[in-house]
Amino acid sequence: MGFVQQILTATLLMGGLAVLFGIVLAIVERKFWIQTDPRVDEVEALLPGINCGACGESGCRGVAEGIVAGDLEVNVCPVGGQAAANQIGELLGRSAQVGPTKKAVIRCQPELKNPPVYTGIDTCLGYQTLIGGTLGCAYGCVGLGDCQAVCPVGAIEANEQGHMQVDEALCTGCGLCIKACPRSIIALREPDEALQLLCRNPEKGKQVLAVCNSGCIACGLCVKACTYGALKMENNLPVVDYQLCEECGDCVAKCPKKCLELKGIVVFDQAEDAS
Repeated sequence: MGFVQQILTATLLMGGLAVLFGIVLAIVERKFWIQTDPRVDEVEALLPGINCGACGESGCRGVAEGIVAGDLEVNVCPVGGQAAANQIGELLGRSAQVGPTKKAVIRCQPELKNPPVYTGIDTCLGYQTLIGGTLGCAYGCVGLGDCQAVCPVGAIEANEQGHMQVDEALCTGCGLCIKACPRSIIALREPDEALQLLCRNPEKGKQVLAVCNSGCIACGLCVKACTYGALKMENNLPVVDYQLCEECGDCVAKCPKKCLELKGIVVFDQAEDAS
């Protein structure tokens, strides 16, 4: 009986300690419990929930808390865009105006003369780390899709030529593709920046022609064609003054390499087409 008595005593003691600890934890929890605004859950449910970090915050939960607390604007989420801002604004009774959305533009559509053969890590970052600029154009799109992989809305896809392109109807301007590109050829353009140069190679024409058929050769014909003085050459590349640009398309039509784009359309010289 002595052994059974010991087991019973130990069991009762452990049970008593468990109850005591439970009571202590309940008291501590009650004392330090912070009531959560139920609107935080509602706002979080209206956010995309992918915790992409495009807004600069650590995750959607933290964003929801910041919005409800008034530390963040209702339009802080670039992925959710106007739709999410409207819903959150209606819920909280705050303005949801986000204004025009910036769009990503990939400033390269390469036609490499001798495409490099690469069998390393199948990412742009892997290529840049292992190969760098030793093959093909050192400034152009690698084309292995790091930007596509991080796009939370599926706005970047490869076209028939294998070039990465942005679907502006889907793009929310979150900027994650910019961070993912190891060659810094992606930018966010303002809605009024219709004219874009799809080349970032600052080398002289001879060096550009040696590696790419569609690169800017710094011929200056686009600058001469612009009657508004909206273009000037800097570092062998044309730079646009959007305050002067009238979006006439004359510069685009005169570009012999077709590396200028106006509103997503490359304009070809009519005289050239007729020939």
